[in-house]
This record gives sequence, structure tokens and C-alpha cells, in this order.
Amino acid sequence: MCCSLWAETLTVLVSLTLGAASDSITTNGGSLIRDLGDDTQLVCHVNTKQVVSQLTWQRKRDEQFINFFIIVFSNGRNQHFDDNFGGRMSFVGQGERNGTMELKNITLNDDGIYKCIFTLFPHGLLQETLSLSVRDMKSVTITAVKTEQESLQLKCFADANPSPITYTWTKENDSFPKSITEQEDGILTLPRMTPDLAGLYACETYNKVGSAKAFLYLYADHFTQRQHFMIYVIIVLLLFVIIALSFFLHKKISSTRNDTPSQQAAPLQQLENRKEDQDEDT
Repeated sequence: MCCSLWAETLTVLVSLTLGAASDSITTNGGSLIRDLGDDTQLVCHVNTKQVVSQLTWQRKRDEQFINFFIIVFSNGRNQHFDDNFGGRMSFVGQGERNGTMELKNITLNDDGIYKCIFTLFPHGLLQETLSLSVRDMKSVTITAVKTEQESLQLKCFADANPSPITYTWTKENDSFPKSITEQEDGILTLPRMTPDLAGLYACETYNKVGSAKAFLYLYADHFTQRQHFMIYVIIVLLLFVIIALSFFLHKKISSTRNDTPSQQAAPLQQLENRKEDQDEDT
């Protein structure tokens, strides 16, 4: 009797262990890549002979997973849905073992990691994660920035997801001089600000979605503005020197004119004094 009971218990434990080991979740690849505005399904099927009591969907936010959909099968498919998707997410699964969700008109905010969790009896939780990457290539902008070394940097920025893989700079009807350096992060440096570098510049970016291009025309003013400024400074300094020198010379000439009559009067006074002395002696 005792041996028979142990045998039955062992059989049950082995059955549960084998059943738990054979349970699995099937998703659509675990990694989804979709373009902006597409529709997609977050596929999640559980393969098990156990009782499925609940399905939970979570999304990762700020390093933690947050529930956004729960359906309890044990009490008549009671659903709880925190709609953070503006009505674009819906449950389309058929049966207790199909937990597929459908997401329409994908936005960049939908990019992230999702988790599908089945609650099984008596095994417990069985879960699987899948990532959704939303691709986009919106626009490209170019800005011109002067550095402390007085060089000019053209910075190319792409509003894209994923980030651009490559940047390509071109100049209309011309090639870049050797003095221009091109960096991998989309920065073009023009160290020598000379008028021959004026013209139409284009930056084209590429990622997995496609490409986009922006243009910037550099006028000669970008290069001659500093030269004109230095000319103005030199002219002002020369005027200041001329005015100061004129004032100094004028003051010196005036001082010389004031001293001349007194110098001429001194000999006459001496002659008169000598004449008076001679008259007194006689």
C-alpha cells in the first residue's frame, strides 16, 4: 500500500515536471521592425496542456515593466485594459492560448520592449519578451557654427529612427578642397574662411528606412565678415592715432609761440639795464 502510494505520487510529480518542461510560448520572431504608420500584431501563443487562467501584457517603461492589458479566463474572460495607445491597441486573440494583440498606425512612441505573460495552473507563470523597433526618416537640418578657432562648422542633424548610419556631404558643381574635413557624425569643418568656399552644400543621411537630404547656401559674407570687421577696426585705430598726433602737434606749436616773445624781450631788457648802469657811473 505504501509503495503503491509513493509510486502514484512519483507519477504525478513526473507528469507535472514533464508538462512544465514542454510548455512554451511562440511569438513572431521576438524582434519586430516596422515603419512609421504601419499596423502590426504582437503575436503570442502558449503551447501547454495546463489550464490557462490569465493573460497579461506589459510594456517596459523607465527600466520596469508596467501592465497595460489583463484578461482573466477563469471568470468568463474578464478584461482590464489601460489604454496608453489612444485606441490603437486591441486584443485579437482567439481562445485562451492565443494572446495576440494588434497595434495600428504605429508611432515612434510605440518603440520599445513588450512582455507576454500566461498564468498556468498548476505550473505558474510562463512569459516571453519581444521588441518593437519603429523606423522613420523625417527630416534633415544643417546649421553653421563658428568655433573659437574662427573656423566654420556645418552640422547635419537628422530626425530619424534608427539614427542615421551614414552622412554624405556634397558641394554643388565643385569638389571639396583638402582643407575641409568631414567627420563621421555629420560635421563638416571649413578651417580657412575664404570666399572660394562659398556655394551650395548638401547633406544626405541614410538609415534602414531610406534617406533624406538638406541644403545650405554659404554666401561670401560668411567668410568676409571677419575681414570687413578687421578693416573697420584698423580704420578706427588709424583715425585715433591721427587725431592724437594732431592734438599733440597743435599743443606743441601753441606752446612754442607763447614762449617766443619772452625770449625776444630778454636781450632788450638787458641792454636797457646796462645803459642805466653807464649813466649812473658818469
